[in-house]
Amino acid sequence: YFITPNKSVSVRDDEDEKKRHTKRNFLFLHVLSREIKKIRKIYNHPHISLIHTDSETIEHKRVRKELEHEIESIIQRTREEIFKKIKSHLRTYHPNLLKSQRNAVLAQIESYDDAAFDRMFTSCQIIELNRREKEKKYDGEGNLIEDEEYHLPQEIRYQKPALSAIVVGGSRVSRGLTLKGLTNTWFTRSAKLPNYDTMLQMARWCGYRKINDINYNDLVRIFTTKTLAQGFTTIAQVEKSLRTQLDQFSDETDPVEESVWIQAHERFRI
Repeated sequence: YFITPNKSVSVRDDEDEKKRHTKRNFLFLHVLSREIKKIRKIYNHPHISLIHTDSETIEHKRVRKELEHEIESIIQRTREEIFKKIKSHLRTYHPNLLKSQRNAVLAQIESYDDAAFDRMFTSCQIIELNRREKEKKYDGEGNLIEDEEYHLPQEIRYQKPALSAIVVGGSRVSRGLTLKGLTNTWFTRSAKLPNYDTMLQMARWCGYRKINDINYNDLVRIFTTKTLAQGFTTIAQVEKSLRTQLDQFSDETDPVEESVWIQAHERFRI
């Protein structure tokens, strides 16, 4: 995704661009890509989007509440307004979708009754993936009150076959965590001097995007900063070079005797 120009990566450094790409737009994109998967007969498989903007739990809580508010706000609108927004997103974020699939997904959404239409959004679970200590709260008379925030989903439960979820978090989601069915990613936080291996671990959108031999890697969308995009480009090129060298080995090659070079870059630790 970061070596050749494509429609999957969008850099969002400009302030006007950031304002245009709101949480509402991300929510619509999550819903729309799930509907496209259905048209491709991808059923009973998790559909996940990821938001990682900060390491602080207070920010994750703010983002979660904003997404929940957006869901409530969207379903208060008329079907015509929502459908118009969906068509706009289809043109903006999936311009290369086959015309037959574009028409099919629009027809599918139009066919939903009102309850099913709303469920496109209300069935989306917002998961704040953090470890949070249980806070003790008391009422005016000194009685202990259960902390509702503590009982929010803090793990991804895949028991529901067709799980639809937007995962918000910090260190736990920044690297090293597999998210099944990850399709859309809003990733804007980076280390000041990242390691090569952690840059690779951050890139969860890389991997196998195929279910029952049906491909959906063209639906992947990544929203990030210019600095991070350059970092992912660098590490992709480094890994490509390393693989090319290893491809030259034969069954008779002694890896202890061979030199394999890893290119150093100024803004990285190898």
